[in-house]
Amino acid sequence: MPLTALVALACLHSSTQGFKDEITVKGMRLYARCWRTPTGDTPYMIWTIGSLDKPPVGQQWVIVGESIGFEGLPIQPVGGFAKTVTVSDPDNVDGPMVQQPDGDKAQVAVIRGHLEKVETLFEDLPLGDVEIVRAKHQEKGLGPAYHVQVDHELKLKTPSGITIDIPKQDAGSKFQYGALGFKPMAALHFHAGFKDSEEKIPGSPLFQRLGGPIEVEAQLKGVETPASSGFIDGDYVVEAQGFGIKPGPVKGAQIEIIQTIVLQSYPIDFRVPVKESKS
Repeated sequence: MPLTALVALACLHSSTQGFKDEITVKGMRLYARCWRTPTGDTPYMIWTIGSLDKPPVGQQWVIVGESIGFEGLPIQPVGGFAKTVTVSDPDNVDGPMVQQPDGDKAQVAVIRGHLEKVETLFEDLPLGDVEIVRAKHQEKGLGPAYHVQVDHELKLKTPSGITIDIPKQDAGSKFQYGALGFKPMAALHFHAGFKDSEEKIPGSPLFQRLGGPIEVEAQLKGVETPASSGFIDGDYVVEAQGFGIKPGPVKGAQIEIIQTIVLQSYPIDFRVPVKESKS
């Protein structure tokens, strides 16, 4: 799933209807949440969609978060997300962030996405021994940003034939991040030999079995928890987040290429109160 596609709501009107922060789809209770961080009159808003139930045995389902807007406020383009359905805590303040003008006045958030039944293929591309370095440019008021230092260009190819070209990069490399938040974040960028959606990947066992189209994404693994990923300004950026991220060598870092075929898709819409986050 494309995790940083810019999605905006075409319109957003105030409504007298009640909140809808939990729905049930295919037997799974899904919830949405939004928190306001204490960062002024243009605060960062944290949003998420999760599940209170496991998916049916033997099935894989994915939650795709596509957009968030606030009743009565200007609509901002946001980066979406996708995550496998597992049981999660609705009170855990975690998720992608968007900076909202006049967000200090936000009372109601409208969150939209899809629940998808999928089949996937995972292929790993080891990076070898790399080092985490603190980025020279830091965003004030947010968590520390780090880069995955790559000392020489890497050209990598999966068994299915998908290629990526990782340029040399270090602490001073300049590229846009996808979702810098309050946790430490490590990022790496590369030139992708794939698009978000491919009509066919002849060398892919998934394509050979089910046909296309196939959605393609990448994640940074082996460096704490994989986070935001997607195309930004023509390059592909992968990120990981976690309080264990710190400068130093890392063994086992890799780029995971994920191929996905959507078998079923259901829209999910929520209208939730904006809660206050203490951090």
